Amino acid sequence: MMGGLRGCAVIIKWALFVINLIAWLAGAGILGLGVWIRVTDAEFATLTPNSSLMLAANLMIALGSSIMIIGFFGCVGSLRESLCMLMTFFIMLLIVFILEVGVGVLGYFSRVVVHESVEKNVLDSIGHYIAGSNDAVTRGWDAFQRNHKCCGFNSNDDWNNQLLNNEPRSCCSTPNIVGEDCIVITVGCKEKLEAWVEQHLLYVGISVLVVAVLQFVNLIFSLIIFCKLRRNPSIL
Repeated sequence: MMGGLRGCAVIIKWALFVINLIAWLAGAGILGLGVWIRVTDAEFATLTPNSSLMLAANLMIALGSSIMIIGFFGCVGSLRESLCMLMTFFIMLLIVFILEVGVGVLGYFSRVVVHESVEKNVLDSIGHYIAGSNDAVTRGWDAFQRNHKCCGFNSNDDWNNQLLNNEPRSCCSTPNIVGEDCIVITVGCKEKLEAWVEQHLLYVGISVLVVAVLQFVNLIFSLIIFCKLRRNPSIL
């Protein structure tokens, strides 16, 4: 029932609505960022399909979807002054907030593991490279090496260490010119791959931090409104 709140509680009610609207938009942004990591950098994803970063992208998709659902309950619950929707909103938000804090702390202390996971997946993927084929790993390596002017992970020797006869054509300084002698690029892709990981982890961290702050404020505001409504006999 609407109209049960008075005074400062009305301000908190509309603040809760606005913050939830912002949180809903932020959830959409996190969902979009997760999809963007999975899709726009497909060449990298094919080289590290099991890495912690790709897992983080999947978690962001799930988290963004959850935040949008919770934001809906917060917006409608505050506007309608619904005890049921506000309590549902509070419980769901509290669970997500606790999970976010746990994942954030775990992620912070697992940064080294993320880099090790990326390196292991990339080096393993070299062994699955098949020259001339059209499979995902081959296309991923060729695209990344061609676009970033690098060869292998640590250096071009990585290809020889995997018992391949020679480096792929994409390791040549002019990979797209057929018939020209190949001048092999000796610089590895390690720094570029690690820079890619650091950049995207920064995006993930900032997005989650902003949403966590909004969620904490939402928890306080929703609890205040719920208590105010419970004390008002006219809306029970």
